[in-house]
Amino acid sequence: MTLEYGKPVRTYRGKGVARFSNNTRLSCQVRIVQVENGGILIRCLFSPKNAHAVPFSSDLHHIESLSGYIGSDLKFETRGSLFTGRVTIKSTGYRAITLVSQEVVLGGEIEAKSSSLYRFRLMNFEFFGNEAAERHKKGSQTIEEYYRALKLNLPWGEAIIHPLPNYKTILRRIKAQKGIAATSELLVTGLPKSGFPEIIEKVNELCRLLSLARGTKINWISAESIESNGNPTYIILKHSVTWPFSSLTLIDYRNPNDTPFFIERVYPTYLRHRDSYNLDIAIEQYLDAKRETAYLETRGLAAVALIDSLQQLYASGHGLTEIVEGFAKHKKKTR
Repeated sequence: MTLEYGKPVRTYRGKGVARFSNNTRLSCQVRIVQVENGGILIRCLFSPKNAHAVPFSSDLHHIESLSGYIGSDLKFETRGSLFTGRVTIKSTGYRAITLVSQEVVLGGEIEAKSSSLYRFRLMNFEFFGNEAAERHKKGSQTIEEYYRALKLNLPWGEAIIHPLPNYKTILRRIKAQKGIAATSELLVTGLPKSGFPEIIEKVNELCRLLSLARGTKINWISAESIESNGNPTYIILKHSVTWPFSSLTLIDYRNPNDTPFFIERVYPTYLRHRDSYNLDIAIEQYLDAKRETAYLETRGLAAVALIDSLQQLYASGHGLTEIVEGFAKHKKKTR
């Protein structure tokens, strides 16, 4: 199911109900897989008694939503559009439909507690940590692994980024292939009077600034609310479209103190000027100009559009009709 999409990083199995565009509802066995580039695949297997009611052509009646249970008590539902990837009929009479999903939510909405822990999986983030950490590998014997995590002190709290166990191998591959893959996990301690949506918005802000620092798009593809016993109670899988890895950094990852210093100093300024200078869009334009897999002409246009947008916003905000007085006299000569 996943060979053509990438290596699976998490898998869930359960039972669900598929709702088709003609309002037909059919029960099915479900397997949800998220692959390393963030893509979400869902395989719906319909029993022979239901298979005759499944539209053979996805062009006629497609699945609009899917919901059900993973295990006995973990609910799930899809959000956004579902795209039909493949429809197959098995000799046993079963019919399988593979879907590509934009977002899947598992679990019920909960109120965040100050003691709650949130875990986000980040894409394409390269770093060298500033704090010693360790993890335990479980197998035939327990093995302790030591590494460096990246600790960030932010206006809204503390965040720690841990490399995935195969971090170095992943980085070598996406650098060589200009690829896309999850490289690290971000852990955030729940803040008082903050719910999951507020935590997600704060992490989105952080991802924008990390993207600015590295010159490559950094997103999260999964978010989990973790209870004190270590079990996730609410999970969001998100197919965040991320551009291929680019190494044109603004802040070099090799100095463990540079990135925390940059983020901590820039964050308040970013919040103060985000709306007046459309900084979220400006950062996207900046990253577009640095995208190594795009045409040079396209990158040049993105850079010019960014500069022109910022100078116009600055001029209008300061009551200026033009940035340089007297420039009109030199326009013809410059042209």
